Amino acid sequence: MTNPTQVQSSPRHDGSRPVLTAVLWLSVAATFLTTLGLGWFQVYFQLFGVDASRGDYAMAAGMYGFGAVLLALTPAVALLFRLPLGSSVAAAAGFAVLVLLAAHAGDQASAIPAGSVGDESWSEGTMFLALLPWVWALPVLALVGLVSRVGSGSWDSRSTSAT
Repeated sequence: MTNPTQVQSSPRHDGSRPVLTAVLWLSVAATFLTTLGLGWFQVYFQLFGVDASRGDYAMAAGMYGFGAVLLALTPAVALLFRLPLGSSVAAAAGFAVLVLLAAHAGDQASAIPAGSVGDESWSEGTMFLALLPWVWALPVLALVGLVSRVGSGSWDSRSTSAT
């Protein structure tokens, strides 16, 4: 027989599950679209007919790579909060697209000879994307999910009572 004080509530049964699911989908979409848009803008929006330089491609590769790393957190967030995995499938598709774009941008950067003027690097692209606060939603959700799981002691979803 279990004591009512020993029963722990499962995070999936509180009223915030639909809200968390919507926030996760919004975070995945915002991260993917922001990364895609900024990387494209860095390479293809050139003023006065100038071609993209080695630094432009390197910065785009950094943006795409960092965006892919952020999207890789989606399955962990879904599992920590016990949310549907549909957003993880979408994030996996976005991850694959961003990895391919990062590889292409890196290849383009290496194909252009280095000039006498110092070019931007991939780390500058990463830092530029990191300046946008909404791309930090996935890492914050992962951290909150981890802290709430550790704090509630509910690592095992099958056990709901202390023995």
